[in-house]
Amino acid sequence: MIMSDKEKQLPATKEDILGIKSDVQDIKRELRETKTEVVGLKTEIFGVKTEIAAVKTEMAGVKTEVGHLGVLIEGVRSEVQVVAEQYGDIKTKLDEHSTILQEHSTILAVHSTILDQHSQMLRVITSDIVDIRHGFNQKADSRDMRALGVRVTALEAHS
Repeated sequence: MIMSDKEKQLPATKEDILGIKSDVQDIKRELRETKTEVVGLKTEIFGVKTEIAAVKTEMAGVKTEVGHLGVLIEGVRSEVQVVAEQYGDIKTKLDEHSTILQEHSTILAVHSTILDQHSQMLRVITSDIVDIRHGFNQKADSRDMRALGVRVTALEAHS
């Protein structure tokens, strides 16, 4: 069976879709991990705020400690900002994959239409072949009858 170029492209398209699905699953896993890290960072920030309150009540040199903790909080904020940017990048990539999946769905719909057309053509060809065979058998029967008629005539002439 000879495959058309479009039919040869179909398995590659399915492989591409499976690859994209795998990428989407990886992105989802990374997003879950990122969310867990954000929860951890929020817990750390809450802990820092609690420490600041304790330091204010217990120590006279609060200004120096608050300055150090402010730097720590700023570092955490920048880490949260990085996580937020990564989330945006992941969402953008997921949107790109959704677009690609939509394009592949469109291609598959076109291929389905082409396959339906080919199936219809094959049904017509099969019907034509049956008609040709039937006609061929009838022609062969007519020739056999003529040959038999010639033999009978020859036998009657000799008798």
